[in-house]
Amino acid sequence: MSSVLRMTNGDMDDVLAMLGPAPLDDEQRRGLAYSERAAAEVDGRLGHQGIDLGLSVRTALEHLVTGDERQEGEGTSYTYAFDCLVAPFFSDEYDLGVWSRPARFFAQMGAELRKLGVPDELCPASFLFTGPPVEARIPHAPDGPVLGYLHSAKAEPLVKAYGAAVGRLPADYQYAAKVFIETMEVEVDAYEYGLKQGWNRSYNHFVLDG
Repeated sequence: MSSVLRMTNGDMDDVLAMLGPAPLDDEQRRGLAYSERAAAEVDGRLGHQGIDLGLSVRTALEHLVTGDERQEGEGTSYTYAFDCLVAPFFSDEYDLGVWSRPARFFAQMGAELRKLGVPDELCPASFLFTGPPVEARIPHAPDGPVLGYLHSAKAEPLVKAYGAAVGRLPADYQYAAKVFIETMEVEVDAYEYGLKQGWNRSYNHFVLDG
């Protein structure tokens, strides 16, 4: 099974502040309106594919924002909804390609990286499969999109570690390593510039979706 890997970055505190119950200010209401449109688009796309999640993504989004009790067994809906909640507060997305059997591939890649001295916290599985932040209280999702996070401060160490290892990696993993290096090089510059401007682009948000 293949999945598309996407990445965006921004201040996770802006997203967590949307988790209710709490009054929303004008900027947050504008963000919520964007998220509601995104959730409706996901519901429409899934419906067109004949997929019935049981709980609509639009309703799951409402539960996140109002602080309502999460429905067990509906983790996929809430995961889609959280991704929609991130969208208006983070940057435009980077498309990092299509990957076959990503859980297995990136686990094997991590094993090879560790042999070359790359710390576990910088190996792909450590940031691609973390799941939504615990503050979102999202039930386990057996399928659907997979979310992950990497703090922007780790972008530079990742670039250095992968750069030192890429030429010694088995050929099957060199392309993936180069994708992460090139993507994180951009993020290093953006993070450093943002800090100088007083911005807090604190996290890279990854989504693997089939």
